[in-house]
Amino acid sequence: MEIRYFSCRGGAEHRLAAKYLELYGALDQVIGVVRRGTDVPGLRLDFNLGLRLEVPEGKWRVLVSNLDTGKTYLDAEASSVRLVSMEKYFIPWHVEVWQEGACVFSHDFEPEGRQVHFLFHETMGDALAIFPYVEAYRRLRHCQVSCRTPGALEVLCRRCYPEWELRPEPGEDTYATYHCAVSLEENPFTTPFDCREVPLGQVGRMLLGLGRTYEGLPWQPVGRLVEGKYVCIGVQASGVSKGWLYPGGWDNIVRGLREMGYRVLCVDKEREQQDEGITICCPAGAEDWTGPRPLTERAELLSHAEFFIGLSSGLAWLAHGVGCPVVMLGGFSRFWHEFPGCYRVYAGDACNGCCNDLAVEYIKDRCPRHGEDRQKFSCSISITPRMVWRAIEELLLDKGGL
Repeated sequence: MEIRYFSCRGGAEHRLAAKYLELYGALDQVIGVVRRGTDVPGLRLDFNLGLRLEVPEGKWRVLVSNLDTGKTYLDAEASSVRLVSMEKYFIPWHVEVWQEGACVFSHDFEPEGRQVHFLFHETMGDALAIFPYVEAYRRLRHCQVSCRTPGALEVLCRRCYPEWELRPEPGEDTYATYHCAVSLEENPFTTPFDCREVPLGQVGRMLLGLGRTYEGLPWQPVGRLVEGKYVCIGVQASGVSKGWLYPGGWDNIVRGLREMGYRVLCVDKEREQQDEGITICCPAGAEDWTGPRPLTERAELLSHAEFFIGLSSGLAWLAHGVGCPVVMLGGFSRFWHEFPGCYRVYAGDACNGCCNDLAVEYIKDRCPRHGEDRQKFSCSISITPRMVWRAIEELLLDKGGL
């Protein structure tokens, strides 16, 4: 059966449609057959990675519109074809199928009481940013939720969201599937707005059509693993471009924190990270809590820590999720890119924010603006220990510790 894609952003002729047809064609193959039948023989409909309507052979007219606004997205003759929307985010779909001048089928998107699947990739921070929206969607839409999550997050998910079913693929009767992806390039089909123009903590809101911001995990600490006052740090992220590369910077911070009476725990997964000729490792003087520990253990450590100092990374999102104050260092993103409430440290007078710049193509661990014409990673190197200490002092003042 022919697969025909359509876009709600101006039809299949949308200038970016061709770029993503191969990707979404592969996703459509993975998601498989249209799962749900109708009262019309041969007519099948589901919303797994977009609206998917399978039309049998015959003289049919298909009308697809927005239930809320009435805007028409597709009005076309169809026969022996599967119609698939390029858009993979929440749209209040309304579908009508006509034959010989009579409407023989009508359906409004309604997930209540049905199975909805959420497809996550392996990026921990992106998943943790969207999880609260999935739970809000489950409660507001009164649906059953299943998820494919990053492997490291499975135990955490079971503890925080026991109502979710964790499975790699949607079930046979799944009504809708959402592609929970954060794109750092122009992609109008995963969310209704460009992900580069909004904070990461708002992406789930756009993806699932929710009215307000949701954040944090329903985390309940079990018990302290470390006695006394301590601070957690995370010096690594998904690439060296996210790192704090000021020479001796981490050693300065660790030394100062210990002089203030804090234990300093490095809670990265790996003890050492090497890339682009740069080596980042657990700072001297910090207690080494790296290694393949369960993420729930790191969550326990963070939930009892005085605060966390780290990067724009999954660990920062985990700390925020369990209620640990966060000092975040980084220059590859704008100061507003992550979550509100963190103590954000960035060099405003240096080259920064390339991942949010619509004028350039963000390339991980390379400068998309200047290449090798200037010092690599100047956005990170320009952050000085003095700037980090100023953020720490602000945090302590807010906590009543100064």
